[in-house]
Amino acid sequence: MAEYMPVDAYRLLRQLAVGAVVSLDKIRGPDDIAAVDYLVARGFIKRSSADGLAITEQGRDFGRITSKAS
Repeated sequence: MAEYMPVDAYRLLRQLAVGAVVSLDKIRGPDDIAAVDYLVARGFIKRSSADGLAITEQGRDFGRITSKAS
């Protein structure tokens, strides 16, 4: 069964996958907070010790899967 990934979560995951640095200070509003919570809960990203976000290996693998599907 496939799970729908919210657009805001996918956008954030893609930013991190290409090497963008996203700090928690830039996360604003309920949609951005929900995107972070969604990705952290599924193990795609983690909160780093420097008040930022980092993609996990599982998050990178997900990106590889979706790029092969298109």
